[in-house]
Amino acid sequence: MSDKQGLLGKHIVVVEDEPLIKTAVETILSDAGAIIARAFDQKLDGAILDVRLGNGISSMPIAIGLELRGIPFLFCTGYGDVVGPVIKRRWPRCTILSKPISADALIDGITSMWEPQMNRIAGRSTKFAII
Repeated sequence: MSDKQGLLGKHIVVVEDEPLIKTAVETILSDAGAIIARAFDQKLDGAILDVRLGNGISSMPIAIGLELRGIPFLFCTGYGDVVGPVIKRRWPRCTILSKPISADALIDGITSMWEPQMNRIAGRSTKFAII
């Protein structure tokens, strides 16, 4: 069972090219108490990124920017077998979960980003997981 309390008041941005999936993910997060951020210049506690955003665009540059800011993130992907090795080279401790994913698994994945056993990046504690 997921720990919805871990999302209360957390500001999370969702980057997803499929409107129905984006709306579903944002609804799950909102129902769990998260605040959906609409821009990267807002206060952010975490991000959920689709790996492939259509037209050959990748969310990897966004992930690197978040990493530099010390903001934890997850990748949501239906292409884990294809992109997993590339992501593992950059973030070796990533957990990879594939779409489709249940609401409980999504909440568990994102709340795990704030657990104590986090990666150290630029002197900050951050943990990255891929969904």
